[in-house]
Amino acid sequence: MTPLRQRLQRVPASVVDAGLAVAVAVAVTNAIRVSLQPGERPGALAYALGLTIAALVLARRRWPVAVLVVSAATLEVYNVLDYPGIVPAMPLAVALAAAWAAGHQRWSLLVAAWFVGETVVVRTLVEPEPLRRVLNETVPDAFADVTVLFADVVDFTRRSERIARSRSCRS
Repeated sequence: MTPLRQRLQRVPASVVDAGLAVAVAVAVTNAIRVSLQPGERPGALAYALGLTIAALVLARRRWPVAVLVVSAATLEVYNVLDYPGIVPAMPLAVALAAAWAAGHQRWSLLVAAWFVGETVVVRTLVEPEPLRRVLNETVPDAFADVTVLFADVVDFTRRSERIARSRSCRS
């Protein structure tokens, strides 16, 4: 194991969580700004909802399912208020991965399926687009998101097991 990797494994969980929360906050804030039309300005509530999802990351270890559900509900409120589009995978990735890694795979799959299904329904019924085109664009993106999520969770799980083994060997 490389010295850098060893040092990174010693980083306190609270620092990791804070870093993830900041990363989600930056990503969501930038997504809101980038998706704006020229001259358009979302209200403070748009940013508050995005930052709420980021702040929830801090509680992901203790309440992974609650964080996932509240994050998804907050994103749903954001969408219902018709604020500029945020791809659900970005703000929900940490919550999905945390719930999955904590053994709540059904909740992760349910939330992911909800947002994929919602996208298909909105794009075919509300914004009439051909179903074939919507599926051609949505399914590969969803599959890629789930693949990346699964790879991250497997890597996270393996690292956690190695850390636990190394700590038990030291005791």
